[in-house]
Amino acid sequence: LRLAPYDPYLPWIFMGEELAHTFRLWTAGFDIYSPNLDVLRHAYRRENTHKFWENVDRAFATGGIHNALVNLTVQRIQHLLGWPEAAQPSQVAEAWLLHRKDQFGAGAVRSRDAFDAMHGIRHNSTPRRQEPPGWCCS
Repeated sequence: LRLAPYDPYLPWIFMGEELAHTFRLWTAGFDIYSPNLDVLRHAYRRENTHKFWENVDRAFATGGIHNALVNLTVQRIQHLLGWPEAAQPSQVAEAWLLHRKDQFGAGAVRSRDAFDAMHGIRHNSTPRRQEPPGWCCS
C-alpha cells in the first residue's frame, strides 16, 4: 500500500472505499484479480450488535452524524472517479474535501477512461450504469 496508501480524508466511509481504493491501485498499475467462484463471504447481519454507522453516531453523541459525514466525504470519491456531478472542483460542496487529492488520487500508469472501459462503467447513461465486463462473466 505504499504506492497507493489509504486515503485518510475519507473518515467513516463504509460504502465506496473499496471502489476508490480499487481505482487508485488499478491506475497505479496493479492488476485486480477475482476468483470465478466465491471463496469468501461476509454476512452483513448482526442483529445483536451495533453496526459501524451506529458506532459513529454513538462516538459523536449525535444521531445521524454518520449520514451527514458520508454525504460530504462521498463527494471526494465521486470527484476521484470523475462522476459528472462532482467532476469539477467547483461542484464539490466544500473545497477542503479535495485537500491533498494529488497525493491520494489516481495513479500515473493507467487512465480513468481506461478504468471505466475495463470495468464497463458508463457515466453518461441515465441512470449511470455498469455493464458486467466480459472478463467478469466468462
